[in-house]
Amino acid sequence: MSRQHVDHREIAAFAQDKVNLPKDWADEYRAQARRLRERLETYLDEHPDFSLKRMQLSGSLAKGTALKTLNDIDVACYISGANAPHEISTLLDYLAERLRKAFPNFTADQVKPQTYSVTVCVFRKIPDSYFTKSRTGISVNTGQ
Repeated sequence: MSRQHVDHREIAAFAQDKVNLPKDWADEYRAQARRLRERLETYLDEHPDFSLKRMQLSGSLAKGTALKTLNDIDVACYISGANAPHEISTLLDYLAERLRKAFPNFTADQVKPQTYSVTVCVFRKIPDSYFTKSRTGISVNTGQ
């Protein structure tokens, strides 16, 4: 009984089919995060009482290491200011409340504070012609 060896071509094909996130999917996920960030920035421009320093794509999608099984998109949110809560759970509730106001068409179930992030669930059509539920986790870093 002889063994069959797996060559580079077979490994590359497996990675392409089962592991690697296709570029057009990654582009759509990045666009989804950008739309969220832009809408929130518009809201923040209209409401200067919310002290947001910066929002940026983070995590595996930002680093280009996302896998085909990607089920969330990380967006880091930097908040400061005298009125911003300092306790993490209170800060996440504060951010979730602002997100609900910035996105009035979202249901309450679409914006939920978690232990260390706020999850925003949206439905987007991705290039492979099927619908997927994406979770955009907004991580909060507190800084002075």
